[in-house]
Amino acid sequence: MNLSNLIEIMKNDIYTLTDSQKIIGSLVVTVISMIIVFVVLIIISFSLNIMNRLISGKKKKGNEETKVIEKKENKTQDDKELIAVISAAVASSLGTTTNNIIVRNIVRVKDKESDWSKTGRIEQMNRVNFLSK
Repeated sequence: MNLSNLIEIMKNDIYTLTDSQKIIGSLVVTVISMIIVFVVLIIISFSLNIMNRLISGKKKKGNEETKVIEKKENKTQDDKELIAVISAAVASSLGTTTNNIIVRNIVRVKDKESDWSKTGRIEQMNRVNFLSK
């Protein structure tokens, strides 16, 4: 049975087909549909790549002269002031004075939560503050 015979048979009512013809017909339709979907996806992928190259090519032409920006370190706080603030916070949380605390090393800890969770927490706190007024 070739494809043209199968198409001619499938023009009739589905109840007139045998079980093997139904199975073969459904498999052929499935394979043809999958091929069409993948061809369309490949066409979309190529068109996106071409558009990306066209857009990035225009940007590169405009930025022929690139300036090197020097990185400047701005110290907004004095190290002694930072140590004083951290030791005061630790002393306050421990319920003791700063005389009993010695700060030997300060290491910045990387945040484990995303910006979305921080924003959500801030919004919730703002809602609570708004409702309590």
